[in-house]
Amino acid sequence: MLAIQWIIAIASSAFLLFVYIKHKPLHQSDRRSGRGNGLFDGFAYALRKYFDQQGLFNKIQLPLSILHTRERLLSGSDWTYENTHQKVAQFFGAGLLIIACGAWGGVIAKEELLLVISMLAGAVYATKPFLDAAKKVEQRKLAIITELPDIISGLVLLIGAGESLHQALIKIANARKGVDPLSDQLRRASWAIQHGQTFTTVMEQFNRDCGVQEISLFTSVLLMNYKRGGGQLAMALRELSYSMWEKRKSVARMKGEEASSRLVFPLAAILFVMIIILAAPAAMIML
Repeated sequence: MLAIQWIIAIASSAFLLFVYIKHKPLHQSDRRSGRGNGLFDGFAYALRKYFDQQGLFNKIQLPLSILHTRERLLSGSDWTYENTHQKVAQFFGAGLLIIACGAWGGVIAKEELLLVISMLAGAVYATKPFLDAAKKVEQRKLAIITELPDIISGLVLLIGAGESLHQALIKIANARKGVDPLSDQLRRASWAIQHGQTFTTVMEQFNRDCGVQEISLFTSVLLMNYKRGGGQLAMALRELSYSMWEKRKSVARMKGEEASSRLVFPLAAILFVMIIILAAPAAMIML
């Protein structure tokens, strides 16, 4: 086993050194060519160049495309495939570094378990961007569904009071000071309307940036009824509001069920500890 640790330690270190020397960034701008946390940008750049040269990104095109779509939703329309490649290379490189450090630690300490732990930790860290993006997109979706009924209710009130749809959207966007994703997208849409973009174009972009089915339904109602205005638009929004409030209730119920299920494990652990505490004296007397 010690020989395997030596082989893995030397091979991983040699690979990391080879990739960095061959593809190291020549300029500071190359280090920042992707969005990252700044810790491994230089090495991630070199690793990305190596993967591009070897065509490895093409071999994982499907999961990479899914990751890119999710990152684009989370980070905005200016997120590029280059940014996605940089992020994957960054986490994969960090995973390799964890494995190399664990292998050398196992060699020095003559502890086989260190290699196993480092390999598991490296594999988990390398796949972290894929798992994190899926989780964040789902959280973003739930946040948008939760906030949408409030916006629709505000539109119904303002339109019923005689405001045009444009002015109602702008007022709601200016009034919302939160940092939730829907408020952010609504402020962008409001800014675009105020700077002369057509309402149809703004709503289509708003729908794409949100990437949620409920927003598609909302924008469809607005686009079909905004020219009519007045009572018909308010009525259509009021009907949509009922269904969106039901969605919000179902999301709240789901979150409540998840919270209660998470409590099961701590309670089970506490029960196990209590059983040990109560049973230990009896077991010691019997012995």
